[in-house]
Amino acid sequence: IAQHLDGSLVLDSKSPAKPGEIVIFYMSGLGVTDNEPGTGQASPGDILAHPTVPLKLTLNGLDAPVQFVGLTPGLVGLFQVNFKVPDAAPDGNLDLLIEQGDILSNKTILPVKK
Repeated sequence: IAQHLDGSLVLDSKSPAKPGEIVIFYMSGLGVTDNEPGTGQASPGDILAHPTVPLKLTLNGLDAPVQFVGLTPGLVGLFQVNFKVPDAAPDGNLDLLIEQGDILSNKTILPVKK
């Protein structure tokens, strides 16, 4: 799921992301955090839990600056990633890749239109 800051979904034809926009998406599997909740426990909201290994995002090969990455407060095992769509991003269904340490994600598609 990718969302605009107003909570609406990023959709290909109806509501694509825009260059320069902050987009939020959710994922799992980012490993140990700096404020690790207990097994099966919801992530804390008072002191946020960030992965100990940072992420790098690219969108069609362009750096997509990460604004925030951490466990979603109140949920179990779900990470939230906020990033900026590069200003130079072209229109289309763009490849979003996540790199963490020496691990590269499968690509996912993010629709973008100016």
